[in-house]
Amino acid sequence: MLENIRKPFEKAKIYNKTKLTGLIGNPVAHSNSPRLHNGAFEALGMDDYSYLLFEINADQAEEAIHELAELGLIGINVTMPDKIIAARVCNELTDSARIMGSVNTIKYEDGKIKGFNTDGWGFFRALESEGCEHSGKAMTLLGAGGAARAILTEGVSSGLKRVSIFSRPGDRFSEVQDLAEHLYKANPGCDIAVTDLSKTAELAESIRYSDILVNATSVGMSGSECVISDFSGFHSKLFVADIIYKNPKTALLKAAEDRNLRTMNGIPMLFYQADLAFKIWHGVNIPGTIYLKLKKTV
Repeated sequence: MLENIRKPFEKAKIYNKTKLTGLIGNPVAHSNSPRLHNGAFEALGMDDYSYLLFEINADQAEEAIHELAELGLIGINVTMPDKIIAARVCNELTDSARIMGSVNTIKYEDGKIKGFNTDGWGFFRALESEGCEHSGKAMTLLGAGGAARAILTEGVSSGLKRVSIFSRPGDRFSEVQDLAEHLYKANPGCDIAVTDLSKTAELAESIRYSDILVNATSVGMSGSECVISDFSGFHSKLFVADIIYKNPKTALLKAAEDRNLRTMNGIPMLFYQADLAFKIWHGVNIPGTIYLKLKKTV
């Protein structure tokens, strides 16, 4: 058994927690997911349930997913950098998870590893909660990782009229190009383009004609680094979202607020994607009081 699985698992058993879910990835120590899930268990009187953290390197992810199934967990969440790996491990995938090739929620059921992705739904539910309507709107999306793919897939299928994706060249760039082509064939009413993130003039132009700007990269997670250097495309009706929640006011969000724009950090998305995962595993929602506590403490 992997050591980073054995220790949290044995500790849970010491405290008589027998019905387990958890999070795999690296790093995970900063995650607020235990606060959400364990807070929900306490509020709902689910005394023998617990949500654990398993710090797993990418080269151990496949082994960890199988080990956790053998240990009888109900399911797990998957975070960076393991979401794409997880999609390849699952026996069954929802249509959206299969299309985007990314899984953030696994349910162990009937001897099978079932993969879901709650990121995209969680993001657009979060936008809705902040009063931002996306149907018929144009979006500039930064990034090509698992979360970006989820937002792209959900956005195209739920009514965006245009998505302009900007990412750095590499394997993920070509993969998101393939995904964009697939989505366009299925949804020709939505224009989709993929561009090199280093092309600052094109990025500024895209933002100028967008209703929503989303940072789905890790740039800004710590420190003052900003994913955008040219703010000339920012306009008064632009809504700026950054899915980072570890740093609730990134340099990008500060720049937007300085221009009196509406903004959203990653905390609402964190809650709503967790809420759907909780429903998949346990059949009930996380109480809204847990969300209010999260917003006050992050």
